[in-house]
Amino acid sequence: MNKNNNFLIFAAFLLSLIVAFSVIFGIKFKYENDANRLYKQGSKLYQEEKYSDAYFNFKQIKSYSNIYELALLKQFQCASNLSDKKTAYATVKKLLKKSKNKAIRPYLLYNEAILSQELKSPSKKKYKYIYENYPQNDYAVASGYKLAELIKSKDINLAKEYYISYLEHAPLGRYAKSSLETLLNNKEILTDQDFEIIGDAFLKNSMKKEALEAYLKTDFSKNWFNVSKCYKDSNLTLEKETILKGLSLEENYANEKDITSAINRLQAITKIDKVALYQDLYTNYKNEKTAPSILYNLAEASKSIRSIKMYETIVKNYPDSIWAPNSAWEIFWYNYKLSRYATCEQIAKNFMLKYPQTQDAPRVAYWYGRVLLKEKRNKQAKELFYKIIDDYPLSYYSFLSMKQLKTSKAKNIIIKKQILSYDTNSISKNIFKDKFLYKLAQYEEYSLLEDFKINDPYIQSWLLNKKQDYPRSIKLAQDEFLKNFSESDTEAEKTKKDKLNFSSKELKLIYPVNYEDIVNYYAKDYKISPYLFLSLIREESHFDKNAKSSVGAVGLSQLMKPTASFIEKTNVSTTYLLNPENNIKTGMKYFNYLTKEFNNNVYLSILAYNAGPGSVKKWLENPLI
Repeated sequence: MNKNNNFLIFAAFLLSLIVAFSVIFGIKFKYENDANRLYKQGSKLYQEEKYSDAYFNFKQIKSYSNIYELALLKQFQCASNLSDKKTAYATVKKLLKKSKNKAIRPYLLYNEAILSQELKSPSKKKYKYIYENYPQNDYAVASGYKLAELIKSKDINLAKEYYISYLEHAPLGRYAKSSLETLLNNKEILTDQDFEIIGDAFLKNSMKKEALEAYLKTDFSKNWFNVSKCYKDSNLTLEKETILKGLSLEENYANEKDITSAINRLQAITKIDKVALYQDLYTNYKNEKTAPSILYNLAEASKSIRSIKMYETIVKNYPDSIWAPNSAWEIFWYNYKLSRYATCEQIAKNFMLKYPQTQDAPRVAYWYGRVLLKEKRNKQAKELFYKIIDDYPLSYYSFLSMKQLKTSKAKNIIIKKQILSYDTNSISKNIFKDKFLYKLAQYEEYSLLEDFKINDPYIQSWLLNKKQDYPRSIKLAQDEFLKNFSESDTEAEKTKKDKLNFSSKELKLIYPVNYEDIVNYYAKDYKISPYLFLSLIREESHFDKNAKSSVGAVGLSQLMKPTASFIEKTNVSTTYLLNPENNIKTGMKYFNYLTKEFNNNVYLSILAYNAGPGSVKKWLENPLI
């Protein structure tokens, strides 16, 4: 009997717990539903610039809600837009007390400092704290400017350091011109280095006259190239004289790219034949700094047997020059065409030791693999092709290596998938490891995420994608990916590289799926793989719908007006081609036409799309090409 009673008591207790938890979770669920409803209503009102009504909605979200912190941020934004500084200040103080999130802290601290200053409360220490504790953050740069403004009347020398730091980090920033004005009003305290930074800032703001005045107060050997840019288009005689004087300097601080830009500019000014000009420069202006750039450009312009001797001189005498890797490739290719495979092997081995992370590295490695195949060293060739795929995953030669190995990876990516089905929403969870930032992404608070100035290239790339700034989004993600990939040196990082696949967050940003509805729709009509055509758009325009090439190609698919008019059988305008749907439709129609012209050979069709069908037909007629 007692056992039965105990069991009934335990069952009743368990049941009451279940009921209690159900009630609690039910209430919690209702509160979260209410909070989400209020947040969405508030966001809609905020977008309509009804800030008072929006504030009322956000204010009703309770402190125990999962999105309370988001609601506080929106309250702060509403109060700021209503110029209610006291409410904004109180809200930002509450956020600083509640939020432990490191990513948003500089943003909150900076706004606290700004509001303190506007409300006539002490703010200098607040700006200084941000400047010293978040040195890599944009808000630290802005805080430096604010500090300078606060102390300039008492300590102009210290203020100068803050102004100069601001110009170094944000020459195009909102406070750049004000910083420049204050600095030039105190010229007596400026050093040569200060004038150099001031000149750079003026030049980046296209204020050439002011930039020239600043540069002329600096060491000519350090800034002659920038001085020449100040004369560009306004005084060609002085531009030419400056370049020749700069090239003649034994102690020359210009980098090799600037030297090449200078000698190419010299050719544009003088209209002298390139070979004759570069030969004269090599004879009369050659020194340790200028020789590799002049010699490389002379070799490129000559394109003769003499060029190989010049490339050899660069590799031998200037192995650390930026032109040395490409020069080594030219020597390799020359010997490859002459079937001098032993020489090719020696060049390739030296190249991979000296220049493994250069742009020419995958090309040299691939053709060395072809040398190994010709010599029937198939095992070594196979190992090398696999290494190319691992070490240079985004390179064209990685895909050529896959073809040599007869792997199906490239084919699967392009051919088998017939419907584009994902976008950057699918990777937001992988990008935003921080739960709070992920919530903001879910609620499409892109402006807030931008305001935080988060120093993460993949987050920045994702935000650019959301703003449909696809070219910058792709470049940012690609540059960061290649930087991290080339810098991998620990075992953990190597393992990460081994696990890299085409569904990773990095590659989804580098190869995004944009305009998928339009591409999917017309892909069915013209029987083209949507992945193939999306790849073509990516390479042609980087998804820039307003792209215009130097030869007149327009829009996403980079179509020439005569070509588009021929395909559409009507006179097609630039305006027509700048419309994404029109451009994709006509581009697919043209690609479909090319596949018929080249007997459904996809590779020749891609080649013809880029180079023109006439060129491809000529190449096919000439076996040597």
